[in-house]
Amino acid sequence: MQTLYFDLRDTKGPQKGVEEKISAAAKILRDGGLLGIPTETVYGLAANGLDPVAVKRIFEAKGRPQDNPLILTIPGQQWLPRYCRDIPAAAYELARRFWPGPLTMVLRRRDNVPDQVTAGLDTVGMRCPAHPLCRAVIQAADVPVIFFNREPVEEDLRRWEGAYYVGAYAEQGGRLQGQLVLDAWREDAAALDRSGDGVLQYVVLEGEAGHQDTLLRTEYSIQTLTAGGMEIEKLASATANWQRSQASARMNQWLQQYGDAMEAVFANNDDMALGAIDACLSAGMTVEELPYIVGVDATEPALEAVRNGTLKGTVCNDAAGQAKSIVALSCALLDGEAPESAVELEDGKYVWLPYASVTAENLEDHLKTE
Repeated sequence: MQTLYFDLRDTKGPQKGVEEKISAAAKILRDGGLLGIPTETVYGLAANGLDPVAVKRIFEAKGRPQDNPLILTIPGQQWLPRYCRDIPAAAYELARRFWPGPLTMVLRRRDNVPDQVTAGLDTVGMRCPAHPLCRAVIQAADVPVIFFNREPVEEDLRRWEGAYYVGAYAEQGGRLQGQLVLDAWREDAAALDRSGDGVLQYVVLEGEAGHQDTLLRTEYSIQTLTAGGMEIEKLASATANWQRSQASARMNQWLQQYGDAMEAVFANNDDMALGAIDACLSAGMTVEELPYIVGVDATEPALEAVRNGTLKGTVCNDAAGQAKSIVALSCALLDGEAPESAVELEDGKYVWLPYASVTAENLEDHLKTE
């Protein structure tokens, strides 16, 4: 693999040199390569959004589950008809008011947008970044670009008057995941403590290394156990990059090394929890012999695993509530109203929605609220 570095900090230098670097970067995108490029918040990893092979490279590089849709990034609203259909007038008005900038609109896609981008959905997220260099590279490449990045850091978010973040506290997800295990221990410690030593032996399947959700979910899930008075022993932890297959492979290794000494498995997301279950069942374990496995996200496959007893619990990230808050916030801004009139803002920039625990006991109630 060859890595090229384009220094474009001095955009006031010789115009020809700047244009040549932008053209070279654009060619990487057209040729199916990956490009690290600045957006209005952070650096993102970019690829040609019309090239299924390039899109696959994004998923592989970032360890992103392939059922998690990506966003197409374009240089302006004039590109919307290329990739979207049945575009409402309100979309153009939103684009006029908030583009370039940190606004993503979900619209009905055209057939030229690969299924790999949308996870097979009929809609696609569209965005126009505020960073001029980012738009220049996309314009030169003449292809829409997909980015993968993270929640913007607070300093960057506060640079933009009309920028807001809607999400959930990762540490709360960790605490609730830990509480699932703590509650089970308090109810019937013997069911988890197979060794009978009064200590819970556990392993952790972690998401992307350095990702804030990985760090916070891991830290606070374990902190909840110790704060609750449990004695614990970590046997192992390893990155599985949010992926079911990687988690299964890692769990296979641990089964050979630790066997039934693993009494609990903390997975930073449901896909990795399901991978751990796959490995255990493939090793010949019965449902009753599985360690106490917990995840995060409350995905449909995970809820089915809760139903059949292989996954002991998960933590629901309120995606529907987040979507409603985003729409309400966008409409208020579009109408010139104070955002506080539509959503509950914290520190003037954040809309936080709570996580919720899901177990076999409350599964049906949770499904009714979906």
